[in-house]
Order: sequence, then structure tokens, then C-alpha cells
Amino acid sequence: MCLSWFSRKKRSPLEVAVEEVTNANLALRNNDARTAATSYEKAAKAYGEINQTSEQSKYLLEAARIYQSVDINEAVRVMSTAIDGFVIQGQLRRAATHASNLAEICKDGGHFSQAMYWYEKAATWFEQEGSTLLSNKSFIAYADIAALNGEPFRAAEIYQKVAEKSLGTPSAGWTVKEYCERAVLSMLIAKEFAQATQQRLKFCSWDRVFESSPENAYLERVIHAVAGNELTQFENAMFQWDQESRLSDWMVSASLIIKKQMSDEELL
Repeated sequence: MCLSWFSRKKRSPLEVAVEEVTNANLALRNNDARTAATSYEKAAKAYGEINQTSEQSKYLLEAARIYQSVDINEAVRVMSTAIDGFVIQGQLRRAATHASNLAEICKDGGHFSQAMYWYEKAATWFEQEGSTLLSNKSFIAYADIAALNGEPFRAAEIYQKVAEKSLGTPSAGWTVKEYCERAVLSMLIAKEFAQATQQRLKFCSWDRVFESSPENAYLERVIHAVAGNELTQFENAMFQWDQESRLSDWMVSASLIIKKQMSDEELL
């Protein structure tokens, strides 16, 4: 009996992979998401042992997708492993696409530093693949989070960089006005008042239509109010701006940060 036990044939990685996929499918039918995700991850590991990278990536992504419903940290861990595999294989566009998706998952889960990391990775890889529009989109997503979470100066730099690259490109999505609004408010969050004015004037030089726009006039008023720590003037300007042209959620969040900073200054 002992001889039979020790002489039992060891399963090949392929046999392990097939068995784990079967286990995962059974777990899904039984509504056991965690077991299904774990089994898919084991299948991916087995496929990796025999260099079947396509199947390995497939089941890592499947495991990550299922983990999202039960454990966001596990989903991030497994999906990042899949992305690393795409990079090693030289599939930067696939890596970028999934990095952007992972960044979105992190953002929705409130993991902002991780979201910024993956958006920046996605932007860089899209750029290397020559996909400027997707690269810009990921850079902007990074900047939107960075501005509101401790890196406003870096965010302002990105808004300006992307705006400059997008000049004369109608399909870029945003107008000079939108880039300028975010760049200037980011500088105000950073308490860089002189640079906020420089940003505004630079954008005006790029677009003379924007120079004569109501939004530019509001930005000038806002910069003046914040630089002088005139809270009432700032609130009035933002309120009137919102009445004339509904502010985006990002603009509202940025203005609340600036308002809090101004209120804190008044208490000193």
C-alpha cells in the first residue's frame, strides 16, 4: 500500500491546469467566487510552468475579474501579475490597456496612489506604442487624481504638457479652456499663485478665443481672490461661474480644497 502511494504518477502541469479550470468552473456554478478565482490562479501558474503564456494570461485576468467581487486587493495583485507578463512578452499595448483598467479599479476602490501608478504606466506604454490619444487620456486621468491627492504641481505640469501636444488636434477631446481651468486650479491648490497666472497667460497665448472667454475672466478673478486670501470673493466667483457654466465634479472638488486652505489661513 505504501509502495502504491509513493509510486503514484506525479501530475503534469498541463493536467493540473485542466483540473484547476474544471474546479473553477464548478465553483462558479456553486456561486463560490473566491474558490473559483483561486483555482483560475492555480491554473495560470501551471500554464506558466510550461510556457503557455497566452493561457496563463487568460486565467490570471479571469481570476482578477472574479476577485473584484470579493477582494479588491487580490484583484489588484493578480491583475498586476498579468500586466507584468504582457510587458515581458513585449505586448505593451495590452499591458497599457489592462493597466488603465486596473487604475480605474483602484480609483473606484479609493486606492488613489495605486491608481496614479497604473495610469502613469498606461500612459507611458501607450505613448511608446504611438497611441497619443490614449496616452493623453491616461495622463489626464493621472493628473485628475494627483491634483486632489497631494501632487497638484505635477498635475498642472501634465495638463500643460498634454494641452501643448494637443494643439491643433480637433480629436484630442478637450479644449484649451478645459486644460487651463484644471492647470490653474492645480497651481492654486499648490499655493503657487504667480505660476497660476503664468499658466493662464500661456494658455491665452495658445488660444486667442479663450483669452476673451468668460472662463478666462473667472480664472483671473479666482487667482486674485486666492492670492489675497479673499474667501468671500473666491466663493462669489466660483458661484457665478457655476451659474453661467455648470462646474464639473473635479472643479467642485478642487474648489473645496482651495476653500479649506483659505479658511485655514484665516485661522492663523
